[in-house]
Amino acid sequence: MINLRCQIPHVLTGLRCSLLVALLNVPTCLFAQPDVTLNLVELQQQGKLAASNRDVSIGQEGGRRFIKIEKQLRPGQIPGKDERGIVWLPVEKFSRGTIELVARGRDMLQGSFVGVAFHAQNDSTFDDVYCRPFNFRTSDPVRRIHAVQYVSVPQFDWQRLRAEQNGTYEKGVANPPAATDWFTLTVTVVGDSINVYINHEPTPTLAVKKLNQHTTGRIGLTGLNYDIERIRIRYEH
Repeated sequence: MINLRCQIPHVLTGLRCSLLVALLNVPTCLFAQPDVTLNLVELQQQGKLAASNRDVSIGQEGGRRFIKIEKQLRPGQIPGKDERGIVWLPVEKFSRGTIELVARGRDMLQGSFVGVAFHAQNDSTFDDVYCRPFNFRTSDPVRRIHAVQYVSVPQFDWQRLRAEQNGTYEKGVANPPAATDWFTLTVTVVGDSINVYINHEPTPTLAVKKLNQHTTGRIGLTGLNYDIERIRIRYEH
């Protein structure tokens, strides 16, 4: 007669081992993805933010602390290719997922831009989504549709895109904040699709296809003359 009591423990042990092996072979992308929230003030204090052609300092209002990203422009000067700058973040390279930042601009015509670069290869080659807060609530209908912009520099800057495909790579905001309000900018990247949301609106403010073949790269903060409180990055595979 077979002694089942003796064999059952061995069977259970075998099942546990098989289950463990199966779990070890499950792709890590099926588990929770990294979710990184950066304390920008601490990173600036620790010297971990690498700024190129931008000045970074710390600000505080009440209990809210933030960093200020600035660049002094000459009177009447409009930011162009020579004024491009970026603040590199000390994070892993980004391929796909979500980048979300809480920031506020300034009510300065052509003088305040809030942006984030991704799939960056160097200081001058990257995808960039940015806002023109001074256009959020303007009464000028032409300026109003130029509130949120996607560019792929250096080949497809805003001047070329506006001249060749006006209204495709920049849009207005349906429910715009004031130029000096804190707001949330969310950028999702999946494959070659880029969706941009303002203040968690259910419908993207801007939905475009990438204009380059880069699929991964660094993340940085673009724009100038604005404050940013925090940034959150959710990586997907």
